[in-house]
Amino acid sequence: MGRAYAALADDANSIFQNPAGLCSIKSWQATSMYSKLIEEVDYSLLGLTRSLSREALGIGYVNASVGGSQLSKRDPVTDRIVPDSSGFIGYSSSVLLFTYAVNPDKYFSFPSSKELNLGANIKVFSQALTGIPSADVSALGFDLDLGMQYRPLSYLTLALAGYNLLPYNLGGKLMWGSGITESIPASAKAGMAFKLLGSGGFREIKTDDSELYLTSDYEFTPLGVRPQLWHLGLEWKKADLVSVRLGVDQDAVASGGGAVGINNNLSAGIGLTLFGIRFDYAFHTFGELAQNNTHFFSLSYGIEKEKPPVYVPPEPQFFIQLKEPEEKRITFDPYVMVKGQILEPARVKNVKVNGQEANLYPDGSFMQLAGLKLYGINRLEAIAYGPTGRILETRSVEAIRLKTFKDMKAADPLRQTIGAMAVLGYISGYKNDTIRLQAPITRKGLLEIMTKTGKVSMVIQGAKPLKANMNQALTRAEAVTMLVKYAGYKLPARLYERPFPDIEVKHWAAKEISAAKQNGLLEYLKGKKFNPKLKATRREIVDMMSRIEFVDQKIRVLLGR
Repeated sequence: MGRAYAALADDANSIFQNPAGLCSIKSWQATSMYSKLIEEVDYSLLGLTRSLSREALGIGYVNASVGGSQLSKRDPVTDRIVPDSSGFIGYSSSVLLFTYAVNPDKYFSFPSSKELNLGANIKVFSQALTGIPSADVSALGFDLDLGMQYRPLSYLTLALAGYNLLPYNLGGKLMWGSGITESIPASAKAGMAFKLLGSGGFREIKTDDSELYLTSDYEFTPLGVRPQLWHLGLEWKKADLVSVRLGVDQDAVASGGGAVGINNNLSAGIGLTLFGIRFDYAFHTFGELAQNNTHFFSLSYGIEKEKPPVYVPPEPQFFIQLKEPEEKRITFDPYVMVKGQILEPARVKNVKVNGQEANLYPDGSFMQLAGLKLYGINRLEAIAYGPTGRILETRSVEAIRLKTFKDMKAADPLRQTIGAMAVLGYISGYKNDTIRLQAPITRKGLLEIMTKTGKVSMVIQGAKPLKANMNQALTRAEAVTMLVKYAGYKLPARLYERPFPDIEVKHWAAKEISAAKQNGLLEYLKGKKFNPKLKATRREIVDMMSRIEFVDQKIRVLLGR
């Protein structure tokens, strides 16, 4: 990427480019690289990092060496430089780096502190000439790198890195065994990484997991002794598996006459990641000579994309518990007692039930009589309030109030069914709030009940039982005939046996009575005679209608069954 990496640095290679980038590492990583520069210089690199929760430590080592260079001397006769047959020499230069990076938000907060990373390298230089038998020709030196990364936007990272910043008088120098000292040249980079595509990028394509980065570094020397250089890079990633990179790497070169020029060196590379191991290859040109073109090979370990945290919902905090009434309590009373327990007495100041303040007791329990204003479903809501009046928790249950009548006994097995049908509007009582279950039902009365369900269309056809007086009381046979048509039951094509002992197969209502029995409408007559001419009572009609599927379903929904 043309060494444009100061802002994008986010793995173990940050040790060598911008130490602040180590804060992007979430576990441990290691990296290594080898190359042979201009076909002669062996160049190798090793790095190891460890994350410590918004802090990171690293250690790196870089070495460049060359050997097999023949000694030379000046010929005293010709004054020319000629080979010295006494041996060969080699040269080695290495740097050991100790890295620390931190996100300052770990220790103190200020605006955007979470988006800022800082880092530093302490560097130990070592150089040596080998093969020279005379004096000590090794050197030791120390220096300091500082780095910063700042992300003002999700798709933009800015960076500033300074290299070899320790002043000469504070120890930033090379000290040779002979006593000679050399300064170590300082330089700096201002970098930018712009995420064009991908999650959190300038543009996001949800159907594509590719990422595209554009990077640039501006390199300069504090004292301006070298020309300013640009480094430009482009990286495309696919699902964190494959990376393709291109770059332009400017470098300063001598151009004759003591002048300094700039070379635009092209670079390209590819990275493959599998099981946390990444292999990288890079090709880099150096000047115009093809012999200087160089290949770089790198292996990195622990290079895994951070897995998104598994969302664990917070444990719910409860302040009150409702004990009574139970959910879907069925009652005929206009009031119900609400009882509960305060679970956090120190944090709950009071409890209101349907807007009325509940009575609190020393043991932490509360109680309040709540009115059921509506027939049918009533919501009972208990709200816990804190000392400041803030709502801490709301608990609710539903109670079902059914209608009752004065002439019904509490133990009547049909009381809930009749109460539910009254709430649904299927039946109604008389003006004195009675239901008169034992009274005969007229044809008009039964049709009125059927009409309220909206299922009466099949009944008002010209069947024999419907031709009589509308105010005449219905017999059981007539009532059952109407209810079978009302329910839409299919009649048997032919009867082979009596549905009841007192009903002949040729009886005008035998098929209707048989259909009613088969569908469970006549359970109240099990083991008894049918008595077709007996007047049908309101109780019988309610019992049979409640067993018809669409009426029974409405009742079950209301009662929460």
